[in-house]
Amino acid sequence: MGSKITRLHIAVQRLCDSVMLLIASQLPNLSHLALDVYYLNSNTLKRLFAGGLHSQGAKLRSLRLCRLKITYRALFSIGRWARSLVDLETSHMSSSVDDRFLVLLAKNCKLLQT
Repeated sequence: MGSKITRLHIAVQRLCDSVMLLIASQLPNLSHLALDVYYLNSNTLKRLFAGGLHSQGAKLRSLRLCRLKITYRALFSIGRWARSLVDLETSHMSSSVDDRFLVLLAKNCKLLQT
């Protein structure tokens, strides 16, 4: 069943670690991920992109992060390893996105359009 899911939108107040680990391990064809979450452990989001080019996060074509409190390490992990991103949205995030993250995106995500 997990191999049929390619797009996932999650809008909750709090997302626990076990759910993110299930997303990373059970949805191999996930290409579009939208997280409208107020609280998420940044380490689990970082693990989604851990493993370099063979990680689950490296296959994502669209990533939308909304209202998420995230650490710089998790952002830099996205900037380093999300190489096939075409669409990235970071909205309503309290001053998490800075110039260093944008430089990483420009250097590593060559397909990024929006």
